[in-house]
Amino acid sequence: MSLPYLLVEQIEPAFNRLMEVAEGVGGPVLRVCENISRTWIHGSVWRPLNWCVFREEVRTNNDLEGWHRRINARACSANLGLYNLANLLREEFETVDLQIRLVSQHLLTKIRRKKYVAIHGRLHQAWDDYEEEKLTTTDLLRIISHINALGPSTAVHHMLDDDEF
Repeated sequence: MSLPYLLVEQIEPAFNRLMEVAEGVGGPVLRVCENISRTWIHGSVWRPLNWCVFREEVRTNNDLEGWHRRINARACSANLGLYNLANLLREEFETVDLQIRLVSQHLLTKIRRKKYVAIHGRLHQAWDDYEEEKLTTTDLLRIISHINALGPSTAVHHMLDDDEF
């Protein structure tokens, strides 16, 4: 689902419309939507405000994996003892303050691949069009699902064609 890419106040109404479609389909689709409703829309731990990524560049595992690879390289061993690990993490912690200052001064930036720069550009263009009311919520969800390679629309594609969320 592309719901996280909507404005936070649009997530629940859009989900409710999808829930109506799921009720018509029934079976596993409805059970998944009911679970999403309980956990992510009306849950006590996670609410749309916590997972909305409207106008944000989403961080991926690659960010964390890069940090982990760097720590492993500095450790020089897969069987690092507790005290050596503590020292390594302390050294890493000491660089964080400097990194924060460099990032805030735009002197340290993330290396981004051309592919992801293009994807983020397409996302921002879709968001611009949505905010300028050139796109409906349905259009935005469909465009984002294609940008994120979530595949073509499902069998219920025709049910949503003219609907507004």
